[in-house]
Amino acid sequence: MMTNVIAYLHTTFAYQSAAMQLMVGQANFAAQQLHLQETLPIVAPADTNTWNVAMPPDGVTGGFATADYIYLFNAGRLARIQQKPRPHGSSTAAADSRPSLIDSDGAYQLATQWLSAISVDVAALDSRYPHTIFQTVSRQAPVPIASASPTMPAARPGSRCFT
Repeated sequence: MMTNVIAYLHTTFAYQSAAMQLMVGQANFAAQQLHLQETLPIVAPADTNTWNVAMPPDGVTGGFATADYIYLFNAGRLARIQQKPRPHGSSTAAADSRPSLIDSDGAYQLATQWLSAISVDVAALDSRYPHTIFQTVSRQAPVPIASASPTMPAARPGSRCFT
């Protein structure tokens, strides 16, 4: 049986709207549980330049941006919340030039608290994917920033998501 690949890879406005509502719902839950400084409730952005919905073979995958954060989804799950970069010279950008006050154990503890707050089974995650803790250098200044992440398999080749 031959499948029309073009039709399979096409998304309609109705599909994009439904996927966006699912993503916004998850983002609202996460923003509330993590006490992000975000205006709640988040509503689906009307500006199509601030969101992306991938084709159906990837599941509900894509992302959207608010004034302060970028929310990224992969296969129906919230994959990442990223704070938008602050303008150089802003009063809050000063934190980017200070050394991190958190060590690797503190980074791991903070990460597990955040994951638990959004209903992630941290013990199961830890047993399935060993975590790694590393420090990166800020883009605005050579200052280490602590980061913790599970070592998970890469996304499916060809999948589209903000990175």
